[in-house]
Amino acid sequence: MTRRIYDEYMDNNKKYLVGLFALIIGFFVYRYITNPLVVTVSGTGKVTVPASGARLSVSIVETGDDVNKVEEAIKAKIAAVRLSMVTNGVNEKSLSQTQMQIMPLSAVVSGAKGYSAQVNIVGQVSDVSNLSGLVVKLYQSGASIVSQPVIEVENQQELENAALKMAMADADKNLKMVSRLKMKLFRKTVSVQQASSGNTSTATKVTENEGNVGTSIEVAKAVSVVYQLW
Repeated sequence: MTRRIYDEYMDNNKKYLVGLFALIIGFFVYRYITNPLVVTVSGTGKVTVPASGARLSVSIVETGDDVNKVEEAIKAKIAAVRLSMVTNGVNEKSLSQTQMQIMPLSAVVSGAKGYSAQVNIVGQVSDVSNLSGLVVKLYQSGASIVSQPVIEVENQQELENAALKMAMADADKNLKMVSRLKMKLFRKTVSVQQASSGNTSTATKVTENEGNVGTSIEVAKAVSVVYQLW
């Protein structure tokens, strides 16, 4: 009888101990799951491809006392600039021209006399290896202002996506290094800061290839990714 009571007592103690042990383990598992290590890693990606062309914007301005002579003079400059653009690699079909604007100089500067006329011309050029030479010739032909040529590339969005993919892969590589140092096996992506975020940058850079400036274009992405680690 005493032995049976003792055995029951020990069995109950074992159940209590097992329950307590399970409760302690459950508590630590809960703490482990609900308190992950939060880390932020960065990554960069770059894609370099040949430039497909450039967009040129040219402003032509003419001033004078006689409105008729101002109009004649700017028309002559327009013809000369357009000819220079076409003969130096600008696609004639791509040329677009704003409507001529003629106004009294007094509308701009109080008390000024005479008239001012202005026209803007935009065109596409496929050969970007000698843009500086083209700009010089445009000024020689009568251009008043030649804006900084905008280098362009085909499939810009695809290139940005490829650069972003490379940046994410770089961030993943950096995360693996952190995981090994912190001895973490599991992870969860919390957020990825992209182009709309201040911590993500997108850059387009003209590079130099075999001595020809502007023959290739570099699309770069930088991302910042927040992870939870266990």
